[in-house]
Amino acid sequence: QDLRDSQKTAGKGKPPVIAVLEFSWLSCDQQHSNLSKAFPDELIYGLSQLHSMKVIARLSSFQLKAGEDIIRDVREKLRADYFISGSLETIGNQFIVRIELADCRSSRIIWSDQVKVDIGEFQDLRDQIANRVIAQVEFHVPKAEAELTKRLPKESLTAWQAYHLGISNVFSFGQPDHLLADQYFQQATEIDPGFARAHAGRSHVAWWQLMQKTTDDIAPIQQQMFQSAESAIVANPVDPFANLVRGRCEWIKDQPAEAKNWFLRAVNQNPSCSLAQNAIANLLSLTGEPDSAVTHVDKAIA
Repeated sequence: QDLRDSQKTAGKGKPPVIAVLEFSWLSCDQQHSNLSKAFPDELIYGLSQLHSMKVIARLSSFQLKAGEDIIRDVREKLRADYFISGSLETIGNQFIVRIELADCRSSRIIWSDQVKVDIGEFQDLRDQIANRVIAQVEFHVPKAEAELTKRLPKESLTAWQAYHLGISNVFSFGQPDHLLADQYFQQATEIDPGFARAHAGRSHVAWWQLMQKTTDDIAPIQQQMFQSAESAIVANPVDPFANLVRGRCEWIKDQPAEAKNWFLRAVNQNPSCSLAQNAIANLLSLTGEPDSAVTHVDKAIA
């Protein structure tokens, strides 16, 4: 029994593990230096709401300080696959935030950014900047994971590897391959029937097929959309992606009030989810709440 359980767990695989380090404070002025801990702390909280990766607790990650051995330390001491580091400084009347997302296994930076805002505006824009970082991490980590596994034989993939290949085919530059994505999502759910995100992925693909009118026979596609969304919610009722696809089902059934509730759950769980922000903006604009819709549009494109 123990061996079978071990093999089953190995087949599921594991989500990527990410650590967020304390940021470096580069200015002599110490007035805002507490942000070197406060801002990455916000990132830790936001990333933990994604349900697509494991996040190292701040008490562990903040013990490591940036240096020439930091990649090795993060990999060996925290057992993390990725880490976020950065710096903050004030120059004149500007606040500058620099962020890097690095892959511990390849020792390469897979995404970086620099944000400059007026010092007086930083506190008001902190949430927006944090959500922007979280959204980029949510995009680039699955993409990097897919790159690592795309050459593996399909039959050897774990559930998480299949999911990452699926999601990379949905959210890709150029022409997305939704049908191939659905094959990977289905493989992931067959390996792990309790994999909420893979079920949500299947519902997303079915929704896309309905929106694009890829066939006249919509009944089986609609059924797939509804069943997969329900399976995602049952597996993990607080997953933002699961709540998004569940809301779409209510919208398809012409239940805008119920759809709105599900979309709000999604954005409350993950404010950086642009798909959910767009969904609720579209719904509000069509149900006579254009002013509220604009707020969510702004959040979606931030």
